[in-house]
Amino acid sequence: MVTTSTQRPTYRFFNTGDGWPGLGADGVTVDADGRLGLVVVPGVDPAGQVCLPVTTETTGPRGYRYVVQPAAGTVSVVDPPSGQTIAVWGPFAGPSYVVGDANAVFLVEAEARAVTRLDAEGIVDESWWAAVSAWSGPVVARGIELVELGTGARVVVLADAADEGTRILVADLDGAQDETAGAAWNLLEERRRDPRTGRWQVSRVGALTGLAVDVAGGRLVVVAQGDVLCFDLAGRWIGRAETPDGWRSRRVFAVPGPCDSTRYVVTGVEAGDALVLDPLGAWARLGTFVCGPISTGAMQAAWGELRARTMVPAGGGLRLWTLASFDDVPPDPDSIPGDLSAPSALAWTPLPGDPRGALVGSEPSSYLWLGGLLTGDGRGTPTVEQVRVDVATGSWLSYLPPLYAEPGPSAEFLDRMLRWLQSDLRDNEELLDQLPARFDPRAADDTATGTARTTLDELAGWLGVTLDEQWPESRRRAVTAEAHRLHAMRGTAGGLERLLSLRLDAPVAVLDPPDSVSLWVLDDVGGPQPALGLTTRLASSAPGGAVVDSTAIPGGSTLSDGTDYGAPLYEAGAHRFCVQAYAADLPEQADQDELRRLVDAEKPAHLVYHLCLIDAAARVGFQARVGVDAIVAGPAGDLVLDAGAGLGVDSTLDRTGSPDPGRSVRVGTAALGKGLQLT
Repeated sequence: MVTTSTQRPTYRFFNTGDGWPGLGADGVTVDADGRLGLVVVPGVDPAGQVCLPVTTETTGPRGYRYVVQPAAGTVSVVDPPSGQTIAVWGPFAGPSYVVGDANAVFLVEAEARAVTRLDAEGIVDESWWAAVSAWSGPVVARGIELVELGTGARVVVLADAADEGTRILVADLDGAQDETAGAAWNLLEERRRDPRTGRWQVSRVGALTGLAVDVAGGRLVVVAQGDVLCFDLAGRWIGRAETPDGWRSRRVFAVPGPCDSTRYVVTGVEAGDALVLDPLGAWARLGTFVCGPISTGAMQAAWGELRARTMVPAGGGLRLWTLASFDDVPPDPDSIPGDLSAPSALAWTPLPGDPRGALVGSEPSSYLWLGGLLTGDGRGTPTVEQVRVDVATGSWLSYLPPLYAEPGPSAEFLDRMLRWLQSDLRDNEELLDQLPARFDPRAADDTATGTARTTLDELAGWLGVTLDEQWPESRRRAVTAEAHRLHAMRGTAGGLERLLSLRLDAPVAVLDPPDSVSLWVLDDVGGPQPALGLTTRLASSAPGGAVVDSTAIPGGSTLSDGTDYGAPLYEAGAHRFCVQAYAADLPEQADQDELRRLVDAEKPAHLVYHLCLIDAAARVGFQARVGVDAIVAGPAGDLVLDAGAGLGVDSTLDRTGSPDPGRSVRVGTAALGKGLQLT
């Protein structure tokens, strides 16, 4: 079927805001960032110190240590602080493993093929093993663990049954069976995948030689036929631990690790062999997944280009398939082919070429499913972050004469070839579509990715501006947006004022003294009324320079030839300017240093400046500039005599005192140490 629509592509995504809908996975999981990857399995901890757990010693009732003496067939009760033996229990028939809690001790008697429960006084409770035997039948206990599951404390016994092989018995402290955990843990199945046919091979796990329950990690770890196999606490398959080539395991123990973590200590079949596994130290070597479907809601949709955002490390592999269907019944992950030539029960179509951009080979349909096969070497995992499919995308075939689009194999081939070329150039088309945003400071992308510069950083760099990565996005965009206009204003008071305010995100004023110099004319009609000391000032010299017997002052006059009349009036303020900022807006020394650095870098080279950091220093009758230094401040400090305190300003003479709480001293009522200090 040839689609000649010229409309823009309609996208469908497999990874939505709710994750991967319809995900069915085997050996594949979703990480914290929403990416598909191989499951994590135990791997060798190179820094792990092998320290075999002591299975012949436990802490039990009253906080005592209970130590098995295999040669004597007894159990010693030891007081930990003193190390003194309090009592000796026994004899027992081949005591080996021992576990305990605050109320009882459970002891495996190898020769008796039973588990004995003892209370705090060492009295044997035969009813416990009798209750277990009632539902387990004849078994031989080989190992024991005491764990805290969600349903309460449980005694887990690894036992041999004559007719069923190895069994895992899960009982409560009264000997009653935990049917939920027991049933799941006795139906464990491991999975292996045939690399040639791609079929999963499922086999029952039997002949266990070791068992460890990692409650904190949510895992059940067993040793079977020399392999360390991992399941979750519900008995579902996770994966096979990564161990050195040729290693054969015998037993496994869950022990405390660094920083409240857990480690697995595995012993080998050879005496003295042992290694430490990190529960999160490796990845499974193979996994499959199925997810979807995506649909357009139409009876039939033509699927176009598929693009996957993936990461495949060295030693890893990723293959993707698509499956077209007219119903929403999910396919089984087991149906994913093992290789491109392997037969499959379903019509999975391999994605040709690079999965980051290829045409979907499945026929038009109502639904489209995605399948994947992930492989690795145990040291890493390929990941799939997102998969997008174009729907109803027009091809370049529509630009050719209708003759080329007539139904038939030739048109189908030409359509797919043109779509392949169109897919290859799609990146360039999208780049051209996004080109206007690269020149707009309000729309340019400012999302940091590693150490790479953002689009906004590049745009600012073209304008000679360096953006601080610590700035908020709004300031970064504002500085970039005004950079071009500020270049035209560079060297002016207004340009410097705006630049400082933008980059510091605080109001800054730049004052040019010559701008405020003007002639004062007494009773100037129509002009502002003069205010002595505010709009009036004394000139530094006469406008015409020094005149003998008139304006010349010995040691304080300037000579002039008369051509620069009035220039002496501006000498005091020429080539100078003042920068004012509120100290409250620049509280840190680093902020003030940045202000000085910016002024030094942006001012004209021949100018000098005075930096004025305005603080709350207003005093009515002495200094008060509304909107400048008339700032609401904290309470006044204590009056210190002979320290510049002003009578009537910092103190009052009336006995009743001023209602102004800021005045901390009243003559006649001041008390030493309370508002009055002598120096």
